[in-house]
Amino acid sequence: MQSQIKPFLFAAALLTLTSAALADDRNGDGVLTAKMVVDLARVSEVALSSDGATVAYTLEVPRDEDDEPGRSYKQLWLAGAESGEPRRFIAGKERVGAPAFSPDGKLVSFLVEREEIQEGTQIWGIPKDGGEARLLSRHDGSISSYRWSPDGTRIAYAATDAESEEEKQDKEAGRDWVVENAEPGSPPTADTAVKFRHLHVLDVASGDSRRLTRDDLDAFEIHWTPDGQALVFQATTTGHIDDEYMNSAIYSLAAGGGTARVVTSTDGKLADMALSPDGAHLAWLGAVSRNDPLAQSVFVVPLAGGEAREVFPGRVSGATTAGYEGSAARRAWRSPSTASSSRLPSSRQARRAALPS
Repeated sequence: MQSQIKPFLFAAALLTLTSAALADDRNGDGVLTAKMVVDLARVSEVALSSDGATVAYTLEVPRDEDDEPGRSYKQLWLAGAESGEPRRFIAGKERVGAPAFSPDGKLVSFLVEREEIQEGTQIWGIPKDGGEARLLSRHDGSISSYRWSPDGTRIAYAATDAESEEEKQDKEAGRDWVVENAEPGSPPTADTAVKFRHLHVLDVASGDSRRLTRDDLDAFEIHWTPDGQALVFQATTTGHIDDEYMNSAIYSLAAGGGTARVVTSTDGKLADMALSPDGAHLAWLGAVSRNDPLAQSVFVVPLAGGEAREVFPGRVSGATTAGYEGSAARRAWRSPSTASSSRLPSSRQARRAALPS
């Protein structure tokens, strides 16, 4: 447990050091200036190797004064969880994202767009001990999220299709706006310009990919079952941003393809989720109703099918029962039969509950 906490402490230490370094530029009166805020660098994503020894993280840094207007750059850094000694791996004028370790810990993967090599955002990998980055995916569109299989031989990812020539011309001309004119829950139409994120599986050795989902699902939040035989993910049937926020559902699909099935019905907002170590149960953060302002309750359901239940029931509009105060902020599995969560807003106290036998 200690090694799992260290990356977050490490990230906080980096932010502290960055702020301390900027303090040298103050005007002598201890006032934080607007320029100092713009020049801040910050850690934005953190990943931990399976052995808990290495931390990968992205550092968001501002553009140079002579660069064209645009978003900040994101660099890839690695550090020892014990030593905290940082090493910069990717530091070009680009945005690196979604760092992750291969299950054997030898490769650090990430997302980045390098149009001179392959159009669209792709999955890349670089040896943990240093070396040249190599392209892992060659998808025709842009990849938004991905997840390594437990054995490290495959990567599941969600991605849009490639842009048409007309879409590319519109983008160049600044006509790439999206009109969300459909009612929530309604299917997409031609004038809404919705591009679904389809689920694919990449064979790492060959580089070949296969699409799994059809045009009726917009997929995200991907997870593998521990045996690598199936994928569990969240999706909407419309692709509209409002529906991703309010009308998402949890699906399961065989890794070899087939028809996706709804794992359980949900009501209102969904957040992140996790499979139990034996793959028998799924836990997630969700809302208790469509009126719940946050996905702040922990739910568990048998993956094979069955009724979902709230782990800490009774919290309605801020009221609590069973001594559980606040809202669930994170969830994790301590064992195949015990789910745990941390709560907000006070001390982030851990809370755990055993599943009924």
